[in-house]
Amino acid sequence: MGAEVKHSFNWRKATVAEWFQVSRWGCPLRRAKRGAATVLKFRMKWRLLIITMMKLNFISCGVEHKAQGLEPIEKQILLFWAVDHTHHVRRCSMKMLRSCDVKDYEDWYKVGTSCVMYFNESLNFTDAEFRCRNAAPGGHLASVHSRRADNDLNCIVLKYNKKSPRIWLGGFEFFNSGKWVWIDDSNWDFQAWVPGEPNNQNGKEDCLEMNWKEIGKWNDDKCFNKKNFVCSFTN
Repeated sequence: MGAEVKHSFNWRKATVAEWFQVSRWGCPLRRAKRGAATVLKFRMKWRLLIITMMKLNFISCGVEHKAQGLEPIEKQILLFWAVDHTHHVRRCSMKMLRSCDVKDYEDWYKVGTSCVMYFNESLNFTDAEFRCRNAAPGGHLASVHSRRADNDLNCIVLKYNKKSPRIWLGGFEFFNSGKWVWIDDSNWDFQAWVPGEPNNQNGKEDCLEMNWKEIGKWNDDKCFNKKNFVCSFTN
């Protein structure tokens, strides 16, 4: 199951103050015609503003263009502000997931050697774990042991709740030691943290959530926060 990265941008006309923050300009490469409309093709340049941590995409039409015989445009400068909304789109198909082969749990999904189910119930970490224990024999909040399993879990989550995909997984930090373990006592042999995480902000983030900032990525969060969750059991 692969992944592709897509970028989307929101554009707006920049202010004069923003204009003066840019010192180097791109210039039109050539002029082309499409039907009755005249189209100017530009060479784009990116510049990162450290203060705002946003990107500027800027285009200029200045004196150099006159030598090319191009018509001037408004003030001969166009400047746009772009906020980079980078997000990861996982290619997944529910057809690729099998039903659990345990009697009475056929509505659960098979992920690796486990059967898993998404629960659209907002609970804190502890309550979610007890809900999983009551939901199936040997049930716990889900542990993840491979990239494929991580992707498969996200297929299930996105099928049921695309708008709010943040969920509890069964990982937690062992007594503020910096060591992370799975609540089902399986090996911690895979991880997919968002860059910079886990950071145990203010010493209060000890439980593992998935789909914070990036789909499929992990973050440490306060255990008393309420989220939906995925349960699993091994057959």
